[in-house]
Amino acid sequence: MPDPAELTQQKCPACGTLITVGETEPLTRIECPQCGEKFRVERAFDNFVIVETLGVGGMGSVYKARDTRLDRFVALKVLRKELSTDPAEAARLEQEARMTAAVNHPNAIQVYSAGTAHGQVYLVMELVDHGSLDDLMAQKTRVPEVQVLRAGIQVARGLQAAHEKGLIHRDVKPANILFADEQTAKIGDFGLAGAAEQTAEGRKEIWGTPYYVAPERLNNEPEDLRSDIYSLGATLFHAIAGKPPMEGETTSASELRELKSHPPDLCEVAPDVSAETAHAINRMIAPNPEDRFSTYQELIDELVAAYGEVSGTAKKTPRWLIPAAVLCFILIAISAYVFYQRSLAKVRSAAGPTMSQQQAALQTHFSDARRLIVDGKYDAAVTGFTKLAIEAGTQQPEANWARLHTGFANLLQGKIGPARDAFQLVEKAAAFSTKKEAAELVNFFTTTSRTLSATTPVRENTTTEINPKSVGAFAFLLFGLKDWQLREFTDGGALVQRFLASIPPNEFNWMNDYKPLAKKFADDASLYNEWKNNGLTNANDLSGILAKLKTLQGKVQTHAPLSEYFKEEERRLTATAAQREKDEKDKQAAENEKRAHDEKDRFEAEKPKYLADWKQRLIADLKTGAYKTPVTIGPTTYQGVKTANDNMITLNVANYGEAPFGWEKFPPNMLLTMSLAFVRPNAPDAADRQWLAAVYAFSIGQLDAAKTLSDSAAKAKSDYARLRDLLLAKSP
Repeated sequence: MPDPAELTQQKCPACGTLITVGETEPLTRIECPQCGEKFRVERAFDNFVIVETLGVGGMGSVYKARDTRLDRFVALKVLRKELSTDPAEAARLEQEARMTAAVNHPNAIQVYSAGTAHGQVYLVMELVDHGSLDDLMAQKTRVPEVQVLRAGIQVARGLQAAHEKGLIHRDVKPANILFADEQTAKIGDFGLAGAAEQTAEGRKEIWGTPYYVAPERLNNEPEDLRSDIYSLGATLFHAIAGKPPMEGETTSASELRELKSHPPDLCEVAPDVSAETAHAINRMIAPNPEDRFSTYQELIDELVAAYGEVSGTAKKTPRWLIPAAVLCFILIAISAYVFYQRSLAKVRSAAGPTMSQQQAALQTHFSDARRLIVDGKYDAAVTGFTKLAIEAGTQQPEANWARLHTGFANLLQGKIGPARDAFQLVEKAAAFSTKKEAAELVNFFTTTSRTLSATTPVRENTTTEINPKSVGAFAFLLFGLKDWQLREFTDGGALVQRFLASIPPNEFNWMNDYKPLAKKFADDASLYNEWKNNGLTNANDLSGILAKLKTLQGKVQTHAPLSEYFKEEERRLTATAAQREKDEKDKQAAENEKRAHDEKDRFEAEKPKYLADWKQRLIADLKTGAYKTPVTIGPTTYQGVKTANDNMITLNVANYGEAPFGWEKFPPNMLLTMSLAFVRPNAPDAADRQWLAAVYAFSIGQLDAAKTLSDSAAKAKSDYARLRDLLLAKSP
């Protein structure tokens, strides 16, 4: 049974009944047991609010969700509850998050983070919601060749990026190829991914989808990138031919091995497919890994060539130009070789006799990648420095500089996890030399990477030992960015200011190229400090404060996370203003209600006096003997009223004199009629008489008469308007 603390409740939108929905899948339609209203179950996993279901599988579900913290839509992969309680399954999903987060490529679905809520493990991913290749195949049966090749090239590039991080996918299939739009394909779901050198036998897990799994995996043989190339080839075969490259339904490993040992020729299955495409895909699904492409680049080049032929974008050379082209090529090659030798001599001369060709190339690539950061192309810079680290291998300090800059470029994008991974790699390789001349650089890599790898902020006052005229000055910028991404804007800005004031040694003069970028963070830190120091000076003037906040927002240069912070402040202050307005309205309403109560109480206290005045005025009127209207008491009719006092009304008896009766003998309606007989519309006291009669009419239940009389009195005298409202108002 689930922990009761994890059960959630939701109000019925119709009757407000609280219904426990913790065990119900998000977005499921349920019926209120109280009123029968049907509604959908709402669910949020931390700051991710479920919007719609994207897919359901055996392991769990994938939802479209809104990240309320960053105000964007994401894909949320939620492991089923029974699997989430399994430590192995939870660890597998967390491993997927860690491994995939390191792959940063436009053709690989980005994983942002992972977490646990409501007893379920979830994975937060980039939202790619234009369907999958599997959906496309279901719609069209055979997908156009150009479209298949374009998707194949993009997925191969995404797998190449994963392989450069040491990963193989292990489950490439149509359902895992998603489209961001009609032109862009991405590879996703690295749920079975692992290290490239891991063997199938060592994993002891399900090996994937039979149609697309590589033959070597059925034999528990070692896997590498060629296994994924096979799966991608089988996927492309199925998409372009309308049928998979193997016939028959079986889960037997021996039967599958037999089926896959004799793959069909794509040319025979789909004769309309170009020879170039068929050659590439046939090679991808070769049973022997040795016969497949040995690198992704080799595969990509052949698919690109096939795409060029099919789409008509390939440039073709007329036959008569071929000899001339060969001669031209030879001349260009000779010229290039001479130019290369001269350039190489210049490089060697400038760099000194110890700089190797490889070092010169690394320096060039390093400069190119740094230029991407300066130009604000941070994602491309991550790719550039990642490749540079691979090229450098164990060569130091080049490898450490490349990894440090990989983390730097990730920090600039707010990708703290991938940045920390890069810094940890630097920390592991920091002590690359014991030579005295390398001591300063070793110390810089060691202390800087260790500080950057920690999860806590750096704080400006902990860096006083750093010499601003040494290589350590670069740490000011890195530390400042780390604090910035952790929303420590004041410390982050102070650290960046120290970088701006630094004077790097000549050999590290490239640091100065980053100062215009650093200046933006320093300026934004000033905006933050201005807000914190002066933004809430007058807490009562919320409209003025919000106007100032909007002005500061418009000046932000670095955007996230400062712009996100300002948006949160705006939402908070807007909510505060709304609450204040509501509180003021509630207070005013309460005061008005109390005033109404008090007035009503005073009026109720005065009502007996009005009734007494009405009676005394009626007695005075009746004493005049002016009321001559016949009056019926019991079976007898009398000729009007002769006189009256507090206890009796005396009636005229024809020919016999007079007949006194107590007031109780006269019906209330008759008494009201008597009093109204003495009201003269234009008389000075008409309004007063109407008001007293209205009070009496109300007291005997004649509400219509009470309203008519009080309206007439209020029209003649405004003082009676408020009294009328109190008379006719229902008791509070």
